[in-house]
Amino acid sequence: MKNIILSFNFSKLTGEASPKYSSFDEKLQFYLSAFEDGYNLAKKKFPDHRIILLSHEYAITKTNPVNAKILDYSEHLKIQERLKEFTRLNQNCIVIFPYAFAKAYRDEHQFPKVLKMAQRYQENSHKKSAYTVEQKDFENYLERSQAKCEHEITVVRNVCYLFSGGEILSKVDKRVPCFEYTLPNSSTVRAPLVQGSTLFQPGTNRNIISLNKTQSLAIEICADHASGLLKSIWNKNKSQITYHLILADSTFLYAKNLIGKFNLLCDTITGTSLIQQKGMDKNEAPIVIAIQPELNEGLLAYAYKYVKPEILNDSTISLSPK
Repeated sequence: MKNIILSFNFSKLTGEASPKYSSFDEKLQFYLSAFEDGYNLAKKKFPDHRIILLSHEYAITKTNPVNAKILDYSEHLKIQERLKEFTRLNQNCIVIFPYAFAKAYRDEHQFPKVLKMAQRYQENSHKKSAYTVEQKDFENYLERSQAKCEHEITVVRNVCYLFSGGEILSKVDKRVPCFEYTLPNSSTVRAPLVQGSTLFQPGTNRNIISLNKTQSLAIEICADHASGLLKSIWNKNKSQITYHLILADSTFLYAKNLIGKFNLLCDTITGTSLIQQKGMDKNEAPIVIAIQPELNEGLLAYAYKYVKPEILNDSTISLSPK
C-alpha cells in the first residue's frame, strides 16, 4: 500500500507566541480540526493511499506557561479519547502524536515505582552510559524520601502514541532524557532522579512497528536519535525498516544514525525533511506534505509544501539488510 505522510508543525499553535486559549479542550479541538482538514485534503487527492498524520516532540502543551511542556494526566486521557475517536471516524489512517505528561503515584505505589524505573536504567546501562544509576544514589534517595515522609512520586513520560481504527496501535517512550532534567527548581542529579520526588520514566517498549507484511516504521524521539539509540540496537539482518521517523523539538538528522529506506525528520524548529537511502526506487518513496497550521482571527490557516526526498550519499553507511 502506498502512503502519504502529513507532517504537522504545530509551533504556531503551541509556542510562546501562540494564541491564548480558554481551556485545554479548546486548544485540542484546533489540533483535531487541523488533522481533519489535512485528512480530507489527502483523501480527496490520493484516495487509494493510507494517510499517516504525525507531528514533532511536545506537539501539544498546556494552556498556561508554567511547566507547559508537561501535561496533566487528565489532559493525557483527553488526547487518547479524542484521537481514538478521530481514527474511528476517519478510516485508513494512522495518527502519530508525541507529547509529555505526568502522573502522580502515592503511598504504597511510591517505592516499587522508583525501583522499577531504576532497574530499567540499569538494564539499559550497557547501551548508553547516560542510563547508569549508582546503587548508593538510589538507596540515598529512598532514605531521604522516607525521612521527609514524602507520600507522592510524580512520574514524567515523554511518549508517542500511534492511533488507528479507534484504538492505540502502539506506543514509543523516549529513553534518553534531555529537557526532562530542566523542570522548574530541578537540580543536577543522576538519572533517573530529576528532582525531589519527580522522576523521568524511560521507555523499554520496542521502537520498531510493523505496518503490514512488507512495511515497517521505526520511531525515535529527539535525544534518542542524537544518541544513536536505534542504530545501536537495530539488527539489520533481521528487520528491514521502511520509514525511520525522528520526532523532535530541536535536533538534526544524523546520517550515521539513520536506519530506514526513507528517513523523515519532523522538528519544531527545522521543520520537515526526508532522506532517501541511495539506490532506492523513487516510486517507493512516500508522498510527504509539510503542514503548518496557525490561527488567523480565530480561524485555522495553513502553510504547506511537498517535501522532496534528498539522497543519502555517504557510501560508508549501510541502511538496509543485505
